[in-house]
Amino acid sequence: FNNILTALMGYLEMSKSVAPPETNLPRWIEQSLMASRRAKNLVDQILTFSRQNELEMRPVRISPIFKEVVNFMRASIPSTIVFDIHSECAQEMVYGDPTQIHRIIMNLCTNAAHAMGGNGGCMGLRLRPLSLNTPQAQKKNLEEGSYIELTISDTGQGISPSIIGQIFDPFFTTKKGKGTGLGLSMTHGIVRSMGGNILVESVEGNGSVFSVYLPEISGRDENLEMCFPEMKGKNEKILLVDDDESVLEVMAEIITHIGYTVVPVNNGNDALTLFASDPSSFDLVITDQTMPHMTGLNLARNLQVSRPDMPIILSTGFFDAIDHAEAMKSGISGFLAKPVERHRIAHAIRKAINRTA
Repeated sequence: FNNILTALMGYLEMSKSVAPPETNLPRWIEQSLMASRRAKNLVDQILTFSRQNELEMRPVRISPIFKEVVNFMRASIPSTIVFDIHSECAQEMVYGDPTQIHRIIMNLCTNAAHAMGGNGGCMGLRLRPLSLNTPQAQKKNLEEGSYIELTISDTGQGISPSIIGQIFDPFFTTKKGKGTGLGLSMTHGIVRSMGGNILVESVEGNGSVFSVYLPEISGRDENLEMCFPEMKGKNEKILLVDDDESVLEVMAEIITHIGYTVVPVNNGNDALTLFASDPSSFDLVITDQTMPHMTGLNLARNLQVSRPDMPIILSTGFFDAIDHAEAMKSGISGFLAKPVERHRIAHAIRKAINRTA
């Protein structure tokens, strides 16, 4: 599925760069890219939930994730529930895994929707920066400092005082066979692991308010395209290897467009033969990991025999299947997780080539 998304997102990004600005095309393409990114995030969530994906802790701008979940909830819950949304955050950042932050907001929104059920009601969503002095922080079991406050409220049935102290316990549920009892427990664990806290206020019969506090950080969001200024190539020669023809084609076009000469090959054996004929002619190799007959790691090991200094980037849609330490020993100097966006490709290539320059 990540291979399919790589082709979709790659062609959309190239189309956006040449779409006439006076038409509706740029907007339509951007909407398609947003949908593709939602699909990418969904795959990340599935892999993370099934323990098949590593957490990627980094500075993250929280506002786009908040908006993404809001848009998803609007499209997926009954129209009997209305939204009251307010965000004061723009560039504020937290340190965490984007998929896990997405899960925090999604779990709380889903619980709020369930609390209101078929009767409908109002779901309030607030996001704002907040500075807590020592007394204020102590009341919330936090350290003094700057935080992002996420508040999700509902007008549902509320929580009984007899069970409110148990709602974050694993496997505790009031959904009578419809829930696992892990949603709030998992949410609480994620928030605490990020150095924050989650609090709840509820009046039985009169709704609930969940407040999440995440430490705010300063710095750049490494996930934003603006942090990856276009890094043009200098016509360096790149051997590109992938058994998926659609991925091979779109990757070749993207890499050519950003200033490199690309030699595309659809299997490891042919790539090895071509490379062996003139090892000094290539400046970089980008290879898929999962290919018939020869994996990307095996290809890297063989390439290193002829050129121990050759920078090699490993590309894969199933990142957790890779032992990173073993990959580095095999000669891998960089990684690309599919689906890959243009600015990340440009950044990874330049970084790998500059490292050996």
